[in-house]
Amino acid sequence: MDEQDKVIARRYMELKSIVLNAEDEIKELQPKVTQAIFNTMGRKGKVQGALGALSVSMRKKWTYSPVVKEMETAVKAEKEAEEASGLATFDEVPSIMFRRGKEENEVGAPEPVEV
Repeated sequence: MDEQDKVIARRYMELKSIVLNAEDEIKELQPKVTQAIFNTMGRKGKVQGALGALSVSMRKKWTYSPVVKEMETAVKAEKEAEEASGLATFDEVPSIMFRRGKEENEVGAPEPVEV
């Protein structure tokens, strides 16, 4: 990689790290925000602010019978069998993988940069 490509890759990694850290924080805050809205405004509460609005809605979370779970397992097994036999087809598409490191690594370190 030339220097310009390293700068671009490093910026991508910085942004990806910011997004992943933000998603972790959002997962941590979500139940607290939900509870705060429920406590102060009930189940149909809404919080309006300069950045936007938050509201809590109730959605159905389905739990299926063992019969459906068995069917899902059977479908998964059939997909794997078709993949192994070549009956299933696929397209290869580019994918960028990013794994958070414990310490910041410079592009060009031993780990490969996948594009």
